[in-house]
Amino acid sequence: MRKVVLSHVITLDGYAVSEAATELYRYMAEMDDPEHDRRSLDRVSSAGEHAMGATTYRDMGPHWLSSDSPIADAMNRIPKLVFSDSEIDDSWGPVRVIRGDTREAFAALKAEAGGDILVHGGTRFVHSLLRLDLLDELRLDVLPVAIGAGVPLFEDLGRIQRLRVLQTTAFPSGVQEVVLAPDRSA
Repeated sequence: MRKVVLSHVITLDGYAVSEAATELYRYMAEMDDPEHDRRSLDRVSSAGEHAMGATTYRDMGPHWLSSDSPIADAMNRIPKLVFSDSEIDDSWGPVRVIRGDTREAFAALKAEAGGDILVHGGTRFVHSLLRLDLLDELRLDVLPVAIGAGVPLFEDLGRIQRLRVLQTTAFPSGVQEVVLAPDRSA
């Protein structure tokens, strides 16, 4: 059975999105860390499908279609799953639009053959997956910056979510990759 894996960048103080987003993207683009770049490429390239909400699909498509980043090929080539009740163009294909009950959709998707499903933010989509306990693994790149305000990655969960740390990796740039899994034993 395939896993549903969240891949997300957060600040040291836990924010996923902020008014400083442009500044954070610039910060990340200026990082010179070939080791982290290789890890990111491996993570993205190994996905069977990329899952996201409609806003993320619309925002990421134009960026990756025009990017010369080493990750761009995998981002453009690997099929996308877009969770949306609205119309979605297929300009950043291949794309499959998923409508209806998210829990049922993920149960069916996990039963399909193929590689893991790599989830990309938006925070609303990620928050819904966290609340529904649909993530099997969280791969967080924690940036060594604090911004003090924004949208936290973990918000309105409705209950304590216990997580097990599976692995941590420190990169020369100061980015910490933290790999976690829900602790469903309690």
